[in-house]
Amino acid sequence: MFLMGFGLDKLILFAVTPVGFILLSSLLIFLEYLVGRSILSDPNRINFRKDAPITPSQWTILDLIFENKNISVNAISENIGATNSITRKLMNSLLNDGYIMRKINIYDRRAFCYATSDKYEKQRR
Repeated sequence: MFLMGFGLDKLILFAVTPVGFILLSSLLIFLEYLVGRSILSDPNRINFRKDAPITPSQWTILDLIFENKNISVNAISENIGATNSITRKLMNSLLNDGYIMRKINIYDRRAFCYATSDKYEKQRR
């Protein structure tokens, strides 16, 4: 009942006043702080360390492979929005570093699919 006659037009008029501007900007800063704090406290988040040899793009690929067992390069390319050649280069470096394993696709023996290795799963914890 308190906000009964309080419409969007009155909110806009309040926001352009100095007091309203300060209150709304303080509220937005506080909400940004809460969102940032919840992201930082997420237990499933992987810490991007500067000494880690893996780029954020490669972490994204690793997360996709971990969540979708036996995923193909084409599916990964579509998910990250990159071309197949760029995705293959990123995945080859992950394969050489031992973060992923290449398997033969059980549905199409001509194609490969990928799975994460123990090295990645240890770092994910």
